Amino acid sequence: MPGRSNTRLLIYVACILLLEWFCLVNAYVVDLKGASVDAAKFHEAAVQWSQFGSLRFVVDAAFYSQLLGLVYLVFGPSEFVGAQLGVILLAVGAVHFEKILGMFRVEQGHWWVVPFLLWPSLVTRGTTTMREPILIGLTVLIVYSVLRFRQSQRPLHAVGAIA
Repeated sequence: MPGRSNTRLLIYVACILLLEWFCLVNAYVVDLKGASVDAAKFHEAAVQWSQFGSLRFVVDAAFYSQLLGLVYLVFGPSEFVGAQLGVILLAVGAVHFEKILGMFRVEQGHWWVVPFLLWPSLVTRGTTTMREPILIGLTVLIVYSVLRFRQSQRPLHAVGAIA
């Protein structure tokens, strides 16, 4: 269906452009975050790691700071650049969220992408250097992998759920 495909693409593009606009506002204009202390701490820790740190096995907040620091090593230390990691994983999560809805035979699941990506608290906090967008995206990927494994019983799909 060409019309459905165009609508789906328009929904994804509009939502991602709106998230990008909030990324720009959060990074360069005014602090909309609501969790600005946490975002600032992650950003500062990542900048410090990218300048002086070494790659090591860490968990929790230190892992995220190190991951963000790796992004900063490649693209430069900018809160806007750091927020892109979250937006990318939210977009990947949205695609798989729509696939999950399809597994449950929800018609026009692409419309559910709008509240998924534009949830009010996610718009302000997910467009900065917070961990939540990454956690949401990875959780959706795990749920998708578990459901695929349950449907197919193929070991390859179990790997995605375990990872």
